[in-house]
Amino acid sequence: MINIKDNVNGTVIIVYPDKEVTIKKNQLYFNIEQSTNIVSFYNKNDDTVFLTVLISELKVDGLDVTKANVESKLSNIIFGESGGGSGDSYTKAEEDAKLSKKQNTLEAGENIVLSNLASGNVKIDATIPEANLYEIVDQLPTIGVKNLIYLIPEELSETNRYHEWLWLDGLWEDMGTFVDEIDLSGYYTKGEVDSSLEDIDDRLNENTIIAGDYISIFKSDSGTTINSKIFSLTQSQYDSITVKDPDTVYLIEKQ
Repeated sequence: MINIKDNVNGTVIIVYPDKEVTIKKNQLYFNIEQSTNIVSFYNKNDDTVFLTVLISELKVDGLDVTKANVESKLSNIIFGESGGGSGDSYTKAEEDAKLSKKQNTLEAGENIVLSNLASGNVKIDATIPEANLYEIVDQLPTIGVKNLIYLIPEELSETNRYHEWLWLDGLWEDMGTFVDEIDLSGYYTKGEVDSSLEDIDDRLNENTIIAGDYISIFKSDSGTTINSKIFSLTQSQYDSITVKDPDTVYLIEKQ
């Protein structure tokens, strides 16, 4: 709740829930928005907003105000019309001239269509104009448009390629030539990879592990064979082997 109180020495006290502010009479002027029941106070010197409050949240000299009496009560307080005024207040014509510079309601215009509904409400249809992403030109203009890509055609017979430019911070930024073709000659195709994998599967042969048998693994294109001996034995049998073959895999049975 905001309470605006008359004060001595040609001043007004605005009482907020957590503070009080003292201002001179005629320092502010106000506007009442009837459709929203909002009162806006503006600084007289620079027209900046000083305070915005609902009529229902406003008191004048501690008393509630209504839409019917808020203008007269505020005029008496803000402009000092109840006595002791300095004569420095705005006339109605001056106040209207000030408020005419402010748009407190949405008005129809370019890309904005207002339709009155039977309920008394207003339907607002607003459209955002489509902006061009790029423009094809034969040569760059002296000054470009921000956020617009300028495309200059490259002289190629088979494909359409363009050199891209952006106007940034008052200078032209060279974005290079867009290339939609990638040289994949150094990469395997899917078919080539599948064929290689099938060839590896054919050359990788693992036999069932049986004591005394061998596993033959063909790992290289040259066909080199790696033979590994694999034995299954008990711990005591393993311990009894005096010289163990480094190329042999010993599988110790779990007791």
